[in-house]
Amino acid sequence: MYFYLILIFAVSQLFAATPEGLNSLHRDGQTFLTWHDIPGAISYRIYRTDFSITNSDLTSTNRVATIDSGSSYYKYWAEKNAAYFGGPLAGVLGSGHFRIENFGDTLLASQELFVWTTQETGGGTFHYAVTAVTGAGEDASIGPGNTLSVAEEECTVITPVELACSSDSSGHVFIMWMPYDKWNPQINGYAYHFYLGAKPAWKGVAKPFHFELHGRGAYYIWTNSSGIRTADQAYASDRLMYCVDDPHNTWFFGFADNVTPGNYGSFNAVDGSTVYNFTEYRMWCVLRWLRSDRSPWVVDTNRVTIKGGSMGGTGSYTFP
Repeated sequence: MYFYLILIFAVSQLFAATPEGLNSLHRDGQTFLTWHDIPGAISYRIYRTDFSITNSDLTSTNRVATIDSGSSYYKYWAEKNAAYFGGPLAGVLGSGHFRIENFGDTLLASQELFVWTTQETGGGTFHYAVTAVTGAGEDASIGPGNTLSVAEEECTVITPVELACSSDSSGHVFIMWMPYDKWNPQINGYAYHFYLGAKPAWKGVAKPFHFELHGRGAYYIWTNSSGIRTADQAYASDRLMYCVDDPHNTWFFGFADNVTPGNYGSFNAVDGSTVYNFTEYRMWCVLRWLRSDRSPWVVDTNRVTIKGGSMGGTGSYTFP
């Protein structure tokens, strides 16, 4: 009888596919969910309600996202970037795994990540459940390890996380997460990296702002394997803050909702797809943050300039 009980426990553990260790961090209207990876999981489903979740509530109505396994890892950062352009981001930041706090530890390979932007007026208390999908399908079990409740505030400004900075603290690499429900999952992620050249002495002082947009081949050209460029190296001026677009995901000004992979991490639109301007939305989010009291720097909105080449040139006409 004793051996029989041990055998049942071992079998149940072997086939269990219920995530454990679900934790939350809520900041500036965004909820960061992390949990332990399930070996063999293909994807994860995230459910969100304004009432306590039971098994019967795991319906498509309450499902807010389905994300691929390995969600704490930004593969274009560590793989595409390294394979084609020598890995300047990996050289500077040292990991393809996300950080969710300023200069915080990188998430572990055994962790998963989902970020939700709260858009309900006034916020409130919301309940989450995370399930795993394996080759056998979704494990719809509910337990203390994969459910929790979060007191959330409405997100009025998306606040980025600072990942790294230059030795003189004037060149900065940030990441911000766009609202998942307004994003295109085929773009492989809703995380947006950008560079900002802004000196410590400029904090609290209204400064002119310059957007520098790149074409597809640029890929964080302001970084190298030894460090992040200073504000002066990136843009020779003490009169302008300076921002450039991210190293991969949507430098496109106009992106199809149905795409197929192209060369070097690019995408090709499928005939009949609808084109959305995701990049413009992200750039507005950067400006909104720099105009808010959540940013240490302040934009003089009467003096904003923009330029770029190739697709960055297209953006220079489209965005204004």
